This record gives sequence, structure tokens and C-alpha cells, in this order.
Amino acid sequence: MKTVIVMGAGWAGLSAAVRLAEAGYAVTVLEAGKRLGGRASSFAEPKTGASVDNGQHLLMGCYTETLRFLEDIGSFNKLFMQESLSVDFVDRNAKSFQLACPSLPAPFHLFAGILGLGTLSLAEKIRMAKVFFAVRNWNGDG
Repeated sequence: MKTVIVMGAGWAGLSAAVRLAEAGYAVTVLEAGKRLGGRASSFAEPKTGASVDNGQHLLMGCYTETLRFLEDIGSFNKLFMQESLSVDFVDRNAKSFQLACPSLPAPFHLFAGILGLGTLSLAEKIRMAKVFFAVRNWNGDG
């Protein structure tokens, strides 16, 4: 059996280790940090004790390889997937905003949500509309 060393136990390293093990390799994962996950982790904020996410903040259905990895390691069933995307934001002035996407077919749901996002100016929303229509009509031929 061939052996492989994977350097780093972040998402990419752990995913590579799982795939290599599935392919029949003996895998050793080396990590310099105190825990697995790399930048995708949480920590307790010292003043308040609140749990703060560091790293991956948004997981969507289009992240097929990430979802497959979570399935492979037995963690997929621990996910909560929203029916309609809803994400709260707080700007540097502590003003909150919400990206709320209606139940429309992709990518229309995201486009409608972005148009309703209060952090964007009218000019920015117009530019987003131009991008949306350019991408929607793009056929991948260049």
C-alpha cells in the first residue's frame, strides 16, 4: 500500500486525505495548529464569551464537493439548510441589513435578494442587474 502525507488539516487537506484514503492510500495528516479545520473554526470572544465563526460563513447547495466531503465524514446530517436564503449583516457602524431571497428559481432568487439589500446604492444595484443579465445570457463559449 502506498503512503501519503497531507500537510494541513483545513478543509482542503482533510478533503484530500479522505479522497486519498478512498483510493486506497495510507494517509497521514500533519497539522501545525491545535485543532482541525484551518481557518474554518470558531472561537470564544474574550470580552463577551460569544462564539465567533472564523472562516466559512455561508454554505450553499452549489458547493457540491464540500457537501460531498461532509457526507463522506458523516456530518452532512448535522447541517441546517434554509428553504430560502436569509443572511444578516452588520456594517462597521453597527447598522444591520438582511439579504433575504424569495422562493424563486436560481439564480433569480439571489438577484431579487440582492436588489432588496439595503447596503447597496441604486447605482450598485443597476450594475448588479447588468452583471446578472450578462451571466444569464452567457453560454460558456467565451
